[in-house]
Amino acid sequence: MKRWVITGCALLPFFAAACGDGEDDPAASGGTGGSSAGKGGSAGSSAGKGGSAGSSAGKGGSAGSTAGEGGAAAGNAGSAGADAGAAGEDNGGSDAGGAGGEDSGSGGAGESGSAGSAGNGEDPRWAACPSADEFEDDASWPDTLEVTGTGVYCATFDESRTLKEELAKKALLRVTPGSYRLPAAEQEGLALPVCIAFGEDGVGVPALPRSTTHEANSTGEVTYHRYGFVSEQPDPARRLTIDLQMSLPNGETPGFVLDGDAPDLFGPTEPLNAFALYESLDESGFWDRRFDSCTHESSNLNHHEIVFDDGEIALDLRIGQSYASTEPGAFVSASGTFRGVAFEQSNYFKLVYRPAHHHFERDFAVLFDEPIDGACGIQILTFPADPEGIAPTAATVDCALDPIDALAVQSFTLTRDPL
Repeated sequence: MKRWVITGCALLPFFAAACGDGEDDPAASGGTGGSSAGKGGSAGSSAGKGGSAGSSAGKGGSAGSTAGEGGAAAGNAGSAGADAGAAGEDNGGSDAGGAGGEDSGSGGAGESGSAGSAGNGEDPRWAACPSADEFEDDASWPDTLEVTGTGVYCATFDESRTLKEELAKKALLRVTPGSYRLPAAEQEGLALPVCIAFGEDGVGVPALPRSTTHEANSTGEVTYHRYGFVSEQPDPARRLTIDLQMSLPNGETPGFVLDGDAPDLFGPTEPLNAFALYESLDESGFWDRRFDSCTHESSNLNHHEIVFDDGEIALDLRIGQSYASTEPGAFVSASGTFRGVAFEQSNYFKLVYRPAHHHFERDFAVLFDEPIDGACGIQILTFPADPEGIAPTAATVDCALDPIDALAVQSFTLTRDPL
């Protein structure tokens, strides 16, 4: 496979070219863009909530048994599965971290990556979340939504924040797995069953359903379909929105899918998901967090390597596509050695990222599972995507991401798959 490489060091110029799309979007304020609304086509008809999506223990493990009528996959390694990138102390063997903070004895993803068999197999993080049956749909409703066992999304980065602010915004959003019929009409008091867990130790807080809106607008031979689901997140009261959009040839029935991955934004049906938690219930208020794919597994891989005086570190960032704003993405893994101690990290809550506009410069922080020589982690600042950029800086940090000691960068390389 051909790859583009940018190489540099603290004293030498770069040797090969990089990219950056060069577009400037004055309205961009971070830019998750949006995530998946289906993989380029209809999901087909569904048999109601009881036939919910299959389980997924992530790349490293096997699925357990199903949970019955609720439609959630019992053996999905904590509902998200490792593919969703939710963090836990015992990862499920994925690129982006296993789900939950418990091991397989309580239904999370254990060290082997297989789903637990105790209880109903669900991650206890989501124990208080609403069931699929709480979405009171009707068999006559024409459209469908399938939420798989990987339907967990991560609070994503924003270019206006600092790394410390990014760490504080870490959260997971879960849409309850299941098969849902959608009304193709407005409905008060109806919204998808969803909850949010704030921070690494947080448990899911259910959102209260408020309304569903629907649009179907035809232009030529194509119909644009949009669903908007509004809920209220309590304590404090805040508005939570989920938007599903898809363009299809006239006469085709939309079948949306939420599977935790980001779609091909420029595919033939241009699917789009958007998840936003606002600062208040005010409809004109600004958003507090946006949620996106935890893994961006199908997005372009950017592999960063930095050698410094006390070791080296490799950082894997996946960057998706955007119409104009800063491209969505996910910081999925880090590994290396520091002062003779090897480390690997794939826990979403311990991988912190903040881009400059269009990822032209990139700030990273990696927190170790255990401190190494008094340091909780390492930060890398202003890693350039431009071949004319200067070398990044590095430092050890404490557990709050405050710098401790500077690290002298000796060389750095960015390798990325072609778009």
